[in-house]
Amino acid sequence: MKTPISQLLSLLLLLLAATFFLIPPTLAAATDFIRSACNTTDNPDLCYSSISPYAKVIKQSPAVLARIGITVAQPVIRRVASDVSALSGKANSSYAGAFSVCEETLGTAVDNVGDALSWMRQLEEGKGGSFEYVIKAVNTQLSGAMTNEMTCTDEFEPDGPVKKEVVDRVTYAFEFTGIALSLVTYYANHH
Repeated sequence: MKTPISQLLSLLLLLLAATFFLIPPTLAAATDFIRSACNTTDNPDLCYSSISPYAKVIKQSPAVLARIGITVAQPVIRRVASDVSALSGKANSSYAGAFSVCEETLGTAVDNVGDALSWMRQLEEGKGGSFEYVIKAVNTQLSGAMTNEMTCTDEFEPDGPVKKEVVDRVTYAFEFTGIALSLVTYYANHH
């Protein structure tokens, strides 16, 4: 037979356990989780500053973190593609071929990232195939985007202010795509 004190202690223990499991992670725990995941990327500070505003949505979910990483990268790449297109209109005609290649490869990179995001959404909805298959598809799309981003600058010769401006902008997009790819890898390793 339980004594009133042992019943009270049992009830308190039960309430403590329920509180632990039912209360959602705090914002501090979510930002710590994001910081830890961002530390696996090549640019942890840029990752954290761009991803942490979504801490309330991410909580401590590697899947949501990966999707947000891609979501954050997408408008950056679009903006860089738009900026490069605007630069091509201002540049000397001798750069026309280089800008044409760059605009095409950045357009493909934008498509790659959009496809990666579609795959991630399908995964979250339980569609698209096995986890491994979808993660490989996402990795393929993001890796393709990174290849296209860096290919953009190949045709710019000689080195000079136009090439530097294009390289600087494309490198910025490349960093965000790399962060997204790293966060997808983090998700795959913590699934």
